[in-house]
Amino acid sequence: MCGMKRSAFLMTAALAGALTVSATEEDMTRVLNVWSQQYSEYRAALQFAENAEARAQVKEPDGAEIAEALWKSVCGKTGERGGGKDGARKASYEFQEAWAAPAVIWFVQHPAGLAQALAKKKNPQKETAYYADLLLDSLHHVHYAHPGMRDVCAKLAEGSTAREYEILEKVYSRNQDKDARGCAALGMSIMLTNPLISSIGGSEAEIRAKRVYFLKRSLTLTQDATMFGNAKLSEVASEQAYRLRYLMNGCVPPQITVKDMSGTAVKVPQQGKPHLIIFWAPEEAAGGDIVRGIDKMRAAHPGLEIVPVTYFSTPDAVQQMQQDGISFTYFDDEKGSAAHAYRIASLPTVVLVSAGCNILYSGAPNLQLQTRIDACLKEQEAKSAERPRVIVEDKPAPKPAEPAPAQPVQAPNLQPMPQPQGNTPPALRNMPQFDAPALK
Repeated sequence: MCGMKRSAFLMTAALAGALTVSATEEDMTRVLNVWSQQYSEYRAALQFAENAEARAQVKEPDGAEIAEALWKSVCGKTGERGGGKDGARKASYEFQEAWAAPAVIWFVQHPAGLAQALAKKKNPQKETAYYADLLLDSLHHVHYAHPGMRDVCAKLAEGSTAREYEILEKVYSRNQDKDARGCAALGMSIMLTNPLISSIGGSEAEIRAKRVYFLKRSLTLTQDATMFGNAKLSEVASEQAYRLRYLMNGCVPPQITVKDMSGTAVKVPQQGKPHLIIFWAPEEAAGGDIVRGIDKMRAAHPGLEIVPVTYFSTPDAVQQMQQDGISFTYFDDEKGSAAHAYRIASLPTVVLVSAGCNILYSGAPNLQLQTRIDACLKEQEAKSAERPRVIVEDKPAPKPAEPAPAQPVQAPNLQPMPQPQGNTPPALRNMPQFDAPALK
């Protein structure tokens, strides 16, 4: 512990030195080295913590002091550049220079650090948004080929706009570092789960094919130890493969076992009837409102099997739900196995499954869900209304009479010829003699 305190003191002194000098590439490198040391000590403390309680006491460095010093090392103006179609000229900054890529990558990874560095500005929120946009722009047009881009791909994959996807796409196609390209490929595969991104990429089948392709490329390009954010890339890729296999639209979802309020185990979904599985919790209002209206939903959609699933609850929780007007629900087990099988990240989440056990929708309840339900039930009704074809066959022809068995043919009555006497030589062979038929 004393060693860590001494190290922290030395790093604080190093930061103080960096804050007093002019902004240069050397200053940027010095500040980032301090951050690397801080983070290495944090990871080591986690690794050697004796138990969960000790790990909980290890605090991750927030980077507040790092952000201020790092920003000063790269924020200086370098001139003006053309603004594009409108002809206006825009200020250019040191972080838009090629040497500043490590600092830009750090700020994109730590948006809170950028806000901290600009907290003393007159309008900090506006300034933060302005510079965050410029930082992304510099990644897109200047720093995409830097090997360090592998460290920022996971953060970009959390984005929700086409801009982040385009940056990943550029890293994948133009960066010479295999780890960076593999991380970008995995980031694109993840981003294609976003409807706003996938809507410009083709049909559901085409999007699925792209996701599989980029997922494979991420594994073939990277090494075993390559990290994607705070986890190994191989582990993240394995998780994405599971989602592609079981949780994409058109896939056959995992069958889960839940218990009704009487304790009877039930497996869902089952073939033959569409299912709407609703994952919810008593403490969240939106899911409770949906479950309280299940009777109305069933009356409006009699062909739909509605399965509300909540995490395992105590008898007191069941009684409280009944008092709140919730007459029925299914329960997940203590480990949340059902929710884990469907990778539920937020509540409420609904999963619509067709009668043939294929996922039609998965996500938050919205108008798109209602459209999918209507289309699913209409298709099911159309199939039920089809009358089976009755094939009328001609009266079968009678079988031909079997012929009477043939009478056995009697062997002819053969009598040996009389043998000659004396010196007469015998015949070469005995000739048979046939009884002549009687003449009428």
